[in-house]
Amino acid sequence: MNARLMLFSYVSAVATAATLGVAGLLATTPPIELAGPLLGLAVLGEELAIRQRRRAAAAVLSLSAPAHIAAAIALGPLPAALVAIFALIIVDGPRSGPRRWLVLNASMFGLAAAASGLAYQAAGGGSTPKSAVALVALLGVRFLTTSTVLTIGGLLAAPKSIGFVVSEVAADEARAAVGDGSLGVLIAYGISGGHWIVLPFLLPLVVAVYRSRATYEQLEHETRAALDSVAAIVDERHRDTAAHSDRVKELVDEFLRALQIPERQRNRLVLAARLHDIGKINVDAATLSKDEPLTAAELSAIRGHPKLSARLLRSFRFASEFASFVELHHERFDGNGYYGVPADVIPIESHLLIVADSFDAMTSRRPYRPALTQEEAVAEILDKAGTQFHPLVARAFVGLLTENNIGAELNENELKLLRSEFGRDWSPVLALARKFDLRSTAVLAVAVGLLSMMAAPTTTVVVVTLLPALGALSYASVRTWQSARHGRRINDILRHGDANPLAALRAAQLINWVVWLHIDESGRQTAAHTFGDPPTDVGSLCGWAARREDFVVVPVEQGHAVLTRPTEEGNRVAIGFPNRPTEADQPIIDCIEAIPEPEVGSKPNVFLLSADRKRTEEATVLLLNLRMFDRVRRAAGQLVAGRVADDATRALEASLRAEDRIVRLSADEIGISVARASTVETVERRLRDALRGVPVPARVGRIDPLIMDVTDRPEGERVRNTLGASRLTESAEDAV
Repeated sequence: MNARLMLFSYVSAVATAATLGVAGLLATTPPIELAGPLLGLAVLGEELAIRQRRRAAAAVLSLSAPAHIAAAIALGPLPAALVAIFALIIVDGPRSGPRRWLVLNASMFGLAAAASGLAYQAAGGGSTPKSAVALVALLGVRFLTTSTVLTIGGLLAAPKSIGFVVSEVAADEARAAVGDGSLGVLIAYGISGGHWIVLPFLLPLVVAVYRSRATYEQLEHETRAALDSVAAIVDERHRDTAAHSDRVKELVDEFLRALQIPERQRNRLVLAARLHDIGKINVDAATLSKDEPLTAAELSAIRGHPKLSARLLRSFRFASEFASFVELHHERFDGNGYYGVPADVIPIESHLLIVADSFDAMTSRRPYRPALTQEEAVAEILDKAGTQFHPLVARAFVGLLTENNIGAELNENELKLLRSEFGRDWSPVLALARKFDLRSTAVLAVAVGLLSMMAAPTTTVVVVTLLPALGALSYASVRTWQSARHGRRINDILRHGDANPLAALRAAQLINWVVWLHIDESGRQTAAHTFGDPPTDVGSLCGWAARREDFVVVPVEQGHAVLTRPTEEGNRVAIGFPNRPTEADQPIIDCIEAIPEPEVGSKPNVFLLSADRKRTEEATVLLLNLRMFDRVRRAAGQLVAGRVADDATRALEASLRAEDRIVRLSADEIGISVARASTVETVERRLRDALRGVPVPARVGRIDPLIMDVTDRPEGERVRNTLGASRLTESAEDAV
């Protein structure tokens, strides 16, 4: 406990004492026959919580908070506070550990019990719970008190974003307030006013809830153990990857502890690190230990393992929240990873997995290369910060490795920014907004309005709660009816043989666009058939589409896009909507999805082929050999070698003029056709300059290409033929 948190614990104790003093002025002697059982229930609840933490690392149900609430109702604020404080002293007093934590916890529970009891009495509540207003006041004040204390304590314990701490604490305390509050009110009703007959029926219910929650925790614990065993089996299939996931987990845990990330969030990401490679269970062990270049099928299996890992994890509720982190652990900051996902889409948690996974891979032996030293791996991470790795994560990771100080490579503002990035999408409010549906919300509002009439059947209640809800429900019904009518119009068009998606959209009175996305096995786009006027960022949808198993809505430059469920071939349809679509738009999506998909390669443009072939024959033909693929493969793996070759091809293409042509012939060989107006020496100098900017693993060195003029040699004919075939494919796709 740091000095600030220690001071806060003493301030809380003083505030609790002051509140108890106020409560003491209003207190009467509580009946011992009520105070004793409630104190016993609070003690039992604290002990059960401790036992559950030992077994499952988290308390699934505690009876202490309901006892505090029941005491605040039946006994009053001062006795309730004393019940909360003495229960903690009885249970935690004999245990080893810093007494400062006992002071802080006792202060928080005592203050919450006293403050909520005072609020209950101020709202007109009596020893028997009858006033709904008083009960709401009690539960509301208790929620605010505990949330405030926990939020301040969390902020003082470690520098964190106040928004993240507030949202995390509020989510936890809101769930506890509803469950503990309901149980506490029932207990208070049973022990007061001669209603003891309720308690025998309440006890089995409490036991059943406790056992069901305990069973759930046990199943989750056993499932985690099973997944952990799968991860261990995957790692142990080859000696070079044995314990890889364990080492990545330890690196991630050390990083997050140094960054002072909250425990819940840290545990989630540490588990993601442990399970990040379970998708490799679909990769043949011989592939993992292969020294020779991998075949296309083997490369496809390797590239597919992050997606399979995420798919397996999404099958489990506790793991689904971090499955997307695992799915992106082979992406790159420059967007040239396995699935081509841009950096602003990749969560910071995935960026940490990327660095930790890469560091352990570099410092571990592989069949095609020896292990790098830590110094060499650190140099590689710094060299690739901003291209392969997130620059802040990479520099912080290096600082932790080299100087045991996560801030060694970052200034204070950068460190604060990095902390704020973790958990930025975990606000329950944002999660609720993403799932908002007008019809469902309106139905729930109508139900709540009708139920509220039971407590206060007045005209005001009807006007304030029921009429707005009925209005929203009516609006949602009209929207649904309009969408169904649009869907019928689209179906009429399809039945009459017009399969143009734009005509279908016009029938639905929508000004939108449709794109058929064809995706290859590696998760990259091979063709996109566009109808309408899609936004410029529609190409990035392919990266999203390749990683999704179901429908997904993503924001684009102009409104939103719905990516439909993939076909058996992995292809899918992207449909643009000006506003975020709802359930009412489902008929439109269904009808567009039913339109026949265009065929890839239809309508080839032979004229363009022959014209391009003629231009190629009049040009100078160069054959460029990068002489780097095998060197990079042995130093960093075949996938990295392929990425370097792709980067080199793009750099060379960018250096050429519009009338020049380029084509990849093999892993190292690239054919280039340039206009006769340029001398070979000028072009060669331009090509070498372009390759100097291509990022290559530091231990490999720079690319030193061999460039030959093959215009009048057999190799030149090979380049010309390949350029012509490439142009045919492009023309066919453009004509669809």
